[in-house]
Amino acid sequence: MQQFPGGGTYEVMATRPRSDLYVNLPALKKLDAMLISMLDGFCETEFWYVDRGIVVADGGDCDAYPSGISGGRPSIRQEEKWWLPCPKVSTKWLSDDTRKRLQQCRDCTNQILKAAMAINSSVLVEMEIPTAYMETLPKDVGQSILESYSRVMESLAFNIRARIDDVIYVDDAIKQCAAAESSVPLQQRRIRRSSHPEENVS
Repeated sequence: MQQFPGGGTYEVMATRPRSDLYVNLPALKKLDAMLISMLDGFCETEFWYVDRGIVVADGGDCDAYPSGISGGRPSIRQEEKWWLPCPKVSTKWLSDDTRKRLQQCRDCTNQILKAAMAINSSVLVEMEIPTAYMETLPKDVGQSILESYSRVMESLAFNIRARIDDVIYVDDAIKQCAAAESSVPLQQRRIRRSSHPEENVS
């Protein structure tokens, strides 16, 4: 309500977000800011990315470093988005602090992904489209905004999680190779001793 200069009052319509947008948009913006902040923290890292074509030209193989710590198959991100670069880790491996930070980022990203998916599910449930015109009428604009935003959040969170998985897997692979190489001399000494037992007798 506003007042006239000479007295009296009149009602003025004020714009305000719809209730569904008002409830969900702040949460999505906060999740978005968390993901962007996480990405900004990857400026100076102990790992880097190389174009897949460069790796193949150098005689390497990106498929030798599949994502998914518990399994041996490539990650969904690598299968569907084959053009993305391959993660690389130095032979010194990742430091304990870096590895711990990556795992914390992965856990946080998982929570953000779950939250974005929950918001998207609730938006889809509340979206009202006449049944008779489901395939012909456009979706509600406000609900479409929320759905699109939450789907973008899901995609970003999933890709961050997949990239962290890739880096951790490569680090594990390098450590396993180094452990295997260090065990070769010991095995060779054991073989020599077993083949020449007389040399061990003093």
